[in-house]
Amino acid sequence: MATLRGNRLIILIGLALIATFLLIATDSTFAQEKHKISWTAKAEHTKYTFQHSFEIPDISGHVLRLFELRSTWPDGGAPTIQGEKVVEAISRATSDRVAGNGLVRGYTIWRFENGDQVFQEYSNTVQTVANPDQSAKTTFVGTYVMTGGTGKLKGIKGVGQVLGARRVEPRGESGADRVFSGGRILVEK
Repeated sequence: MATLRGNRLIILIGLALIATFLLIATDSTFAQEKHKISWTAKAEHTKYTFQHSFEIPDISGHVLRLFELRSTWPDGGAPTIQGEKVVEAISRATSDRVAGNGLVRGYTIWRFENGDQVFQEYSNTVQTVANPDQSAKTTFVGTYVMTGGTGKLKGIKGVGQVLGARRVEPRGESGADRVFSGGRILVEK
């Protein structure tokens, strides 16, 4: 009889622990919202505000560059999270390329209409193809990680894919039609 009572007590304690775990896990799941985001940044609203390049003499065309890139969305298409639109993206990064091919790594700050900010870290692989007429097309593919935010986006986390292209005309004019897609973010309430 004592063994039966001991077994029942162990079973009840085990069930209580499982129920407690389920309640805690369920509560934290309900406290998070998952969102998908996508956006496009037009060339005419994307500007380099700072660039500094260093030629590395080990291989012809090897360039290390530090830059700042700002994007805005005056005519729509901005990323939106929880009803708040991004008004400006500021990216600060480095690139290490040989003849236009290589890696870009940096950080982006999204500034929202209400003043909140979201912070991201990203890494891209870049490939440039030069044409006989001296024009070129650069494509980039990479990933980003949202590392945090301010205000109501304080607990934000997420990952996504970055895709895009940049063309340079023979006269040196360029534009970046960037398409960002595949983002999944988690917003903690």
